[in-house]
Amino acid sequence: MNTVVVGLDNGSKDYLGRREPIKKQGDDPLAKAIAAKWSRLQTIRQKTESLRWEACAYVQHRMNEFSNENSPIKAVKLYNTAGILAFDTFINGYHGNLITPSMRWFKLTVVGEDFEESDTIYGANDYLEVSENQMFAELNKTNFYPLDKLATKDAAVQGTSAEWVYDDVEHGECVFETIAPWDFWIDKNSRGRIDTIFIRFTMTSADALDRFGEKTPPDLRNEVETDAGHTEHEFILAIYPRKKLRSDKGKVLISTEKPYAAVTYYPTEDCIVEESGYDDFPVAVHVFEPDGSSVYGKGLVMKFLPELKRLNSMSKDELVAIQKVSDPPMAVPESLKGRFSLNPGARNYLGNSEQTPQMIQSVQDVGWLSQEIKELEEKIGRLFFNDLFNFLMRQDKVLTATQTQAIKSEELALLASILGTTQYMKINPIVKRVFRIMSKGRRIPTPPKELLRIKNALLKIELDGPLAKNVKMFAMQDGLQASLEWMQNLHAMQLTNTFDNIDMDLFVRKAMIAAGLPQSVLRELADVAQMRKQKEAMIQQQQQMQQMQQASEIQRNMGGQGNLNNAAGMN
Repeated sequence: MNTVVVGLDNGSKDYLGRREPIKKQGDDPLAKAIAAKWSRLQTIRQKTESLRWEACAYVQHRMNEFSNENSPIKAVKLYNTAGILAFDTFINGYHGNLITPSMRWFKLTVVGEDFEESDTIYGANDYLEVSENQMFAELNKTNFYPLDKLATKDAAVQGTSAEWVYDDVEHGECVFETIAPWDFWIDKNSRGRIDTIFIRFTMTSADALDRFGEKTPPDLRNEVETDAGHTEHEFILAIYPRKKLRSDKGKVLISTEKPYAAVTYYPTEDCIVEESGYDDFPVAVHVFEPDGSSVYGKGLVMKFLPELKRLNSMSKDELVAIQKVSDPPMAVPESLKGRFSLNPGARNYLGNSEQTPQMIQSVQDVGWLSQEIKELEEKIGRLFFNDLFNFLMRQDKVLTATQTQAIKSEELALLASILGTTQYMKINPIVKRVFRIMSKGRRIPTPPKELLRIKNALLKIELDGPLAKNVKMFAMQDGLQASLEWMQNLHAMQLTNTFDNIDMDLFVRKAMIAAGLPQSVLRELADVAQMRKQKEAMIQQQQQMQQMQQASEIQRNMGGQGNLNNAAGMN
């Protein structure tokens, strides 16, 4: 009986999952359910497509997809590149200050079921720091950073990006792929979390036969047999919670034992060619700014597209006006038709009765238009946070909280909401996905025993890049920094008794960690307690020796025997 492997997690044939009989092609309820779901997702996405693709065109994003015929972006004639420059400055500033290979941009922490912090779990901080080092090393040797920047552009332009993270078992490393925005469709669950994605991709007949084997549709096999294996075909990969799809009769269609199903559908023959699954949702879908009306949200360029279009229209008018001034229209007598030339050094011979050609001044002054364009360019730069990023990128070190608040506090406050969405929808899923893949592949160390004893430990990611630090510093004006200033004032007023209200050990540790002190330098709390016990024991021992010495001197003095020599050298 023909069977197919079900339950793959990495797309390879090395996972021995359960096996099921192959369903007859063209008569598969799962294929029908996927086709119906895809049709609904296409209808939903179509409502936002025209605006999204127009936004891409006005900043020249994804315009050079020569190898992909599915690109729906139509080029527009631009007369001003200030919008492109402003957008590039935003992307370079936002992504460069948030996710960069030149420094540590995230930090791992653990919270236990009873709210235990990683600092209270022996060995947890050192383990997390080693894990971070291994993860940074793996990210640096992969294609993560350039593709993540592309995904940041996708989200900032047209509202949505999708980054696929999967494991290359053969080479032992993570693989990252940024999916083109016109090649995926998404859906969310009842709690508002995106848990479904349909991805369109193409494969040649020969590659399909190598991947799908006996489940390859007959028309693709025929092409390979007739030397037409280079022909490309379209497939749909549907990734969704395993119980989400139902048949026409309402029956739940389960194709894997894993939490998320990954089913490859061939639309031409309306059949399923591969069934697999994932332990967790493998795609980080980033909605730049949710607007409540669509699952795809709204990008920064989409929001300010009217300003970009107005700038382009005004720049076109300016160009036409300048051309009219430099090469004005002429009123030429009819008798000179065919004999009149405006070329440099041209000779135009007029008869006595012929009128002299005259310039028609249809434009008197373009200065006001140029000034309007300049002001609009500056406005677009502010809308894209160029003032903030130009300032941040000029700094040799991270700004203090006071400097940040005094110079650009309003921009950082506005950017904090965007940063929060980026962390929740993009960075957290990617970092956790990489951590799980590397842990499964034993590319990070085994957790310490104390950490393994913690039930339902929750892995948390804290952003640690320059932008995140500046936002934190702005938000922490009433935190550690302000508290330290208050403590200095209290000490100056000799109100040191009030320090009894403060756990100074915890304050110092929090301050050092916030300042970026490496965990390998920070001692464990248990080691600190042990050191203090040893110090107390040594102090007590010294005190006992001093007391014994004093008692001995007292006894000798009472017996008439002093410990000090007299002038004659006798006791």
